[in-house]
Amino acid sequence: MLAEIGVADALGDGWATVADLASRTGANTGALSRALQLLAANGVFDRRGNEYAHTPMSRLLRTDHPQSLRSFVRWIR
Repeated sequence: MLAEIGVADALGDGWATVADLASRTGANTGALSRALQLLAANGVFDRRGNEYAHTPMSRLLRTDHPQSLRSFVRWIR
């Protein structure tokens, strides 16, 4: 889901709240919050309260990363 709607690209290079990311991607805030919490608990994103930032793993979901895995993740879902 997150790769499909481009959360990693919407996150940019700093911290962002779930509400900001939901607004940027058109996602449901509650569903996005739960998905980000799950991924942060597994080290994919970094979490600080209600804000999220990239980890080296989540950067691979960006379309502009030279070793991007976004298309692969979208394909295997």
